[in-house]
Amino acid sequence: MKATMSFHILRSSARAANKVPLRSVSTTSVCKQEEVVTLSQTQKDKFYPKIGNRDIVGNGYSARPCYEDRTDYPFPALKWKANTPDVVALKDKELGEWKNLTMEERKDLYRASFCQTFSEMNAPTGEWKQIFSATLLVCTASALWMWWCEHFIFAKQLPESMTPEYKKKVIERMIKQGQQQMTGISAQYDFEEKKWKGNKWW
Repeated sequence: MKATMSFHILRSSARAANKVPLRSVSTTSVCKQEEVVTLSQTQKDKFYPKIGNRDIVGNGYSARPCYEDRTDYPFPALKWKANTPDVVALKDKELGEWKNLTMEERKDLYRASFCQTFSEMNAPTGEWKQIFSATLLVCTASALWMWWCEHFIFAKQLPESMTPEYKKKVIERMIKQGQQQMTGISAQYDFEEKKWKGNKWW
């Protein structure tokens, strides 16, 4: 029973495989543009002045007729290259036997549809160098600004809250109010002797 069932499944799979044309696994489509995407005349008048003589072959990532190289959605809405005479001649030659195509012609067919390969999209761009340089530049500028403010602005006249006299008054007020009696400043003060425990706290 199991052997018979496996035989039927294998035979059905073979029939389905025979019905799949070889062109369906190629890098370019042999269908005409109107067979892939049907556009009204209004849409053609809207899009084609912007994209030039390039085929719209799908919906794309953003549902707009624009080309994008994306590893997460490698199906751009447009062909990369326009339908120049060289590209058209190469596409016509593609309709024949692929064994008649040289390796360079097959690469040119790929480049007519796509700008980059996955290896090129995933290759290092060196962008981290620009980010690192910009970060260093911002940090250096910030350090110079702080140095300039400290030596030419705050050095001339400190705010009242930064003077030793003002800090002493703030501490005395905190002691009078009994702030932080457990582990803070009031815990370091002896209220019976009216003095600091040990050395002066401030």
